[in-house]
Amino acid sequence: MTVIVYRDGIMAGDTAEWASGCIVSHAHKVQKTKDGWIFGCSGINAEIVKFEKWMHAGRIAPALKLKEIDALVLAPDGKVYKFEDADVVDYSNVKFYVIGACCDFARGALHAGASAEETVKLCIENLAYAGGKCEVLSLTKPYSRGKHLPIVEKDTKRGG
Repeated sequence: MTVIVYRDGIMAGDTAEWASGCIVSHAHKVQKTKDGWIFGCSGINAEIVKFEKWMHAGRIAPALKLKEIDALVLAPDGKVYKFEDADVVDYSNVKFYVIGACCDFARGALHAGASAEETVKLCIENLAYAGGKCEVLSLTKPYSRGKHLPIVEKDTKRGG
């Protein structure tokens, strides 16, 4: 399960990878390409890998036709796009957007004024299907893949 959150030029996501309700690994779900595009993915891992390769290769045509993936993409000019079931939708007019398993909770946090980073931290802290670390990428800060900001890990001592 996944939570990917966009707000104000910033994208944040958790790192936990799931199989049959268990965390089996951790991954960089939010990434930045060399030419400044930021993206986060939720869905079937094999489809996500194809999308990641396409993004890092410069988004060269033909466009991908993936069926079991949601991807949120932030262009260097600030435009926001959602890839879902082989469709691309421009969401540049929205203040924030969420994909993944924690959407309702995350939208509530965002409506209450939380940042993208705070929202993912809240999801990791309070929900069963967000986990690992919170990684944050920004259009205005020089973060790059492998230099994400670890924010919080789920407290396993509390059973959560």
